[in-house]
Amino acid sequence: MNSTPILGYHSIDDSGSSISIAPSQFGKQMNFLYKNEYKTITLKDYLDSIMMNQPTPRKSIVLTFDDGYKNNYDIAFPILRVFGFTATIFLVTGFMGKTDSWEKDKGIADFPLLSWNEVLEMKKYGIDFQPHSHSHLLLTNLTGDEIKAEVVRSKKEIESRLNKKAEVFCYPYGKYGDKVIKILKDLGFKAGVTTRFGWNYKPIDLFKIERIVSRWFRKRPWAFKMYINYSGSFLLLRAVRWYVQMKSKRHQGI
Repeated sequence: MNSTPILGYHSIDDSGSSISIAPSQFGKQMNFLYKNEYKTITLKDYLDSIMMNQPTPRKSIVLTFDDGYKNNYDIAFPILRVFGFTATIFLVTGFMGKTDSWEKDKGIADFPLLSWNEVLEMKKYGIDFQPHSHSHLLLTNLTGDEIKAEVVRSKKEIESRLNKKAEVFCYPYGKYGDKVIKILKDLGFKAGVTTRFGWNYKPIDLFKIERIVSRWFRKRPWAFKMYINYSGSFLLLRAVRWYVQMKSKRHQGI
């Protein structure tokens, strides 16, 4: 059974937005992983082990960052280097060096995004970069040709600028469907990453990779340790997730 946790982050900042986690908290989480002897592997390494039907190294963990925020370079990258950690960052190639000015939930500011020079520096250290589309559009609302254009542009730009293969796609807003998945497969992608909460136990659908995204632990430090240390208690944690969702809906009067 492969239960390597895949963590999902976005922005590392003090704004308190739904996609943000405070730098101090992120540092404590990385320190916890280091002290508990976790070893990071890239998402590509993780997928390669699955495809070769080999187990991942003991106490391995995958760190992922969506959208490619500049604070991934300014704040997260120095922390990762302290602990010798690596990560996978998903880039919105049409917004490099700009801000995340696409449609977002309320309370999320227009944060600066990575430049290609910063990406190249991080790549030299071992950080992996994969596509998150070209314009961060909701792919399920697009035609087949529009989806293909979004995916192809991001794939080609990453491959040409970084001299590497782009084979893992992260769905904008976590949304996907059969049409999107078919296009990814036709274009030679090996996997697609969602924002669905969970661990990936065999048999794994490589185009519906689940993660433990930061919104589930950013306000609950105890939850981070629980998700990492007790991944085998999957049903229990599913129940915790359901309880939090129901409590939130009651609070909102839904």
